[in-house]
Amino acid sequence: DDAVRAPWPVPAVVRVALEHRAATLLRCDVIRAVARERLRAAAGFRRRAGRHRAEERQRQAHRQIARGASEADGQPVAAHRDAIALDPGFALAHTNLGVALHGNKDLLGAIAAHRKALESDPNCALAHSNLGAALRKNKDLAGAIAAFRNAINLDPEFPEARSNLGTALREKK
Repeated sequence: DDAVRAPWPVPAVVRVALEHRAATLLRCDVIRAVARERLRAAAGFRRRAGRHRAEERQRQAHRQIARGASEADGQPVAAHRDAIALDPGFALAHTNLGVALHGNKDLLGAIAAHRKALESDPNCALAHSNLGAALRKNKDLAGAIAAFRNAINLDPEFPEARSNLGTALREKK
């Protein structure tokens, strides 16, 4: 028995009061733990719901591109920005925005979008590769080579990153 024993006799009324208080505190701890778990679950649900809406907005952007919406008319860029507004931590939305901006010849915007994607998910090989492509187009060959190497380190079987690295190394000579 791990109950604390007093060195003197404790009156029954006091013992009952102390046991009641201990039981009440235990119930309060359980209630707090349940409440914390429910708050965590609700926060996770809100994150998943935001991610779901952002993914749907990404699908809409891809459908617009497939239907022939040109990058110049800005529809895909706006759709990617909407997805980012729904879930700012969604790395794929940032890198897709970077690809759309690259298509619009906005290289600085594309580079910023890819870097933002890497802030959200530093292990996204696609974002590293796309950053390298934008940097290469912007004549920053050293940065492009580093980005392509990062992409290959994360995904050794990434053929576009390997091809782009070879091209950037040839251009650097």
